[in-house]
Amino acid sequence: MLQYTNFRYCPKCGSTDILVHENNGMKCVACNCYYFHNVASATGAIIVSPSGILLVKRGHEPKKGLLDVPGGFVNYKESIEDALLREVKEELDVDLPNMTYFGSFPNIYKYEKVTYFTTDAIFICKFDTVPVLKPNIEIAESQWFERDEIPMDQFAFESTRTAFAKYLSKFIHQQP
Repeated sequence: MLQYTNFRYCPKCGSTDILVHENNGMKCVACNCYYFHNVASATGAIIVSPSGILLVKRGHEPKKGLLDVPGGFVNYKESIEDALLREVKEELDVDLPNMTYFGSFPNIYKYEKVTYFTTDAIFICKFDTVPVLKPNIEIAESQWFERDEIPMDQFAFESTRTAFAKYLSKFIHQQP
């Protein structure tokens, strides 16, 4: 666990006498404080319109310049659905017309010196018309792709790549 957080001190008392506890925790020998580095919740949207499937190019680290879907981390006291609505509004200035839960996918998100393990809840969101997008600074670029043109090797995260592989497989098998 300590290898993923790079913690060197107890977050409660500052002692360096900390031990790994179970697989995802640490215990301070000095003050008996326990800390668990649990999985974080994140969310993302596969957005579909008459122009195709939307992918965005990340404007920030980690994985700056690689492809992703709009979305992000879930805040305290926020549902996954509310987080997705908030993130898409922040990133693209778009209100999602609908959301259909698609699935959850494990991910590893390395930011600076901390490794976060996430479970990414992916939703499918369909627009009847092409929405006007106003990307913020988190988004370097947005682009609509036909399903057979999605560059699977350019995804920033394994969770998104896995979600798209599953989505495209289901979509292709539903064709007559």
